[in-house]
Amino acid sequence: MQFLKCFFVLSILLVYSNLFAQTDTIKHSVEIISGVASKPYMPQYIYSNRYGIIDDKQADGLVRMKLEVPYKLGKNWHIRLLADVTGKPREGSSRLQQAYLRIDRGIFEFSAGRFESTMGSQNDDLSSGSMAISRNAMPLPMLKISVPRYTAIPFTKGYLEFKGDFSHGWFEKNRYTQSPYLHEKSLYFKAGGRIPVNAFMGLVHFAQWGGYTPGVGHWPAGLKDYYRILFAKGAGKNTANYSEQENALGNHLGIIDMGLTLKAKSFNVIAYRQMPWEDFSGTRFYRNRDGLFGVNMDFKENVLRFISSITLEYLHTTWQSGPGYSDFEPDLDNRGFPFGGRDNYYNHGIYRNGWTYEGMIIGTPLFTTRQRAEKYFGEGEYADYSIVNNRVKAIHLGVKGNVATKINFRVLATYSKNYGTYNGISAVVGDFWAPVDLPPSANNYVFYPPLRQFYGLIELNTRISSKRDIELTTSWGVDAGQMTHNTGVLVGLRWNGMVK
Repeated sequence: MQFLKCFFVLSILLVYSNLFAQTDTIKHSVEIISGVASKPYMPQYIYSNRYGIIDDKQADGLVRMKLEVPYKLGKNWHIRLLADVTGKPREGSSRLQQAYLRIDRGIFEFSAGRFESTMGSQNDDLSSGSMAISRNAMPLPMLKISVPRYTAIPFTKGYLEFKGDFSHGWFEKNRYTQSPYLHEKSLYFKAGGRIPVNAFMGLVHFAQWGGYTPGVGHWPAGLKDYYRILFAKGAGKNTANYSEQENALGNHLGIIDMGLTLKAKSFNVIAYRQMPWEDFSGTRFYRNRDGLFGVNMDFKENVLRFISSITLEYLHTTWQSGPGYSDFEPDLDNRGFPFGGRDNYYNHGIYRNGWTYEGMIIGTPLFTTRQRAEKYFGEGEYADYSIVNNRVKAIHLGVKGNVATKINFRVLATYSKNYGTYNGISAVVGDFWAPVDLPPSANNYVFYPPLRQFYGLIELNTRISSKRDIELTTSWGVDAGQMTHNTGVLVGLRWNGMVK
């Protein structure tokens, strides 16, 4: 039904626009996807980093249909309408994966609806996933105004550029705290211009706020509260709990994204670090040990015989400002640890579903949700949060290239050590101050000792018909280690078309 409604609306807009605007080439695609696994859930890279279109069960199949209609209004206005619907014939269900209106005018872009996007400097095809917004979860409904591409700052002769965005979004109702809002903004600067080496740095800020918790009530969501969200200020007296009055209203998190780019004759390189933060202690990048450290190399044609891009990443999130209390209280003995620790990435006491949407992590998929952990280990002892494993060390490799004129490949390989969470240690072991290395008595905690795990993917994309633009994609996923052993296959057949 959603599919029919969406395409009915687009058809009306198409007819209407022919009277008042110039229509560009209309693009459409139809895709059939089917996957199966050896366990009752999918391997990591079959399930993750696909914008949530694959369900985490032993077998899944769907039909995906997409229609994109662009328009021109005069010389300066560009409008794009897109509807992207997935349907599951066996289940008789469908949903809008994407549906948005996008307007471009000069350097500015306005988007309204549900649209796939990421945040960060990584190569999305090869990365393990951004620590801010990756390809992992289904996109939220949002309103966004942005300068999406680096733009020269006046009077700097192009040697200093900026980009950024400002957004408002809506989380789903079916959460511990129902229907909260999302505030998101970012600002990036890049220096270097036409010289081969450029440096960039950006601050990305997210906040979950508002919403309703059954048995507790509505959380502050007025205009004055929005001002506090914008600048991460504490809540007004008698409007929230003590923690939100003393710290900041809502759940604030983000990344500091920095790095260097190099443009050479035969290749381009970007080296980046995405440093996560959950409070002020995490924003002090000179002492924050955590982050996603990565290098991506894109090669020009004929430089390497088969390889076009390589990404190498190291993820480190075990520090989290240390194991100390997050707030100073005079009657607490902090055992010599500095206050402001235990950042507990992606988790929050009020917004207990954390940095997830429709059950999937919005940021790096190398963290583990409670839902996923229960499929690995059964109903174990976990802290009362959605993310039960956010202290991770991982090495990741991604490679992309061509084995023939019409056959492309992609390979992902990740080796990780998984330490759980500080809160999990506290809740299960009973030792609040336990550092990374736990005592032997902690053997009742599922993540002690740290669990070693490998995730792998081999994917082939074959163009089987150039005239009709038909592509066959086959993916083999494998998980091996102390968390799970699993294999799976995903096959997709897509037809892309255009109407001029």
